[in-house]
Amino acid sequence: MHHHICLDTGPIFLNYAKNPPTKIYKLFEDIKKKNIEAYIVSPVLAEVYKHLCVNNGKDFAQSSINNFYERYPINIVNINKSLTMKAGSLKCKYRKNLSYVDCFVIALGLIQGIPIHTTEKNLPDIHKMKVITYSF
Repeated sequence: MHHHICLDTGPIFLNYAKNPPTKIYKLFEDIKKKNIEAYIVSPVLAEVYKHLCVNNGKDFAQSSINNFYERYPINIVNINKSLTMKAGSLKCKYRKNLSYVDCFVIALGLIQGIPIHTTEKNLPDIHKMKVITYSF
């Protein structure tokens, strides 16, 4: 069984923690083994870099992102017109609750019809959005 998922910043960030939660470790092993096909909208990786840099410094952030590109067969989705329109409409409607990166992640999940793997606990209830939440 082949699953397609959309990855948000949180799970990727947690994957580079000293002791990643078991659920996160298993998720990324499944991605590595290609049991799960993961999609990431490009700004997510800039956000991951920022969090890793703030927590562990620039060198750690750079080596982690390089490792991520090399180790995991990830589909990096560039922002196109349909993602721009969908993310923009989400940002307009939920401008107090959602960051731009959240809007792009949700837009990708909705357009592809795939679940979003996230650590966000307070995402609005959006029609047809499927969310799998990781806690840490």
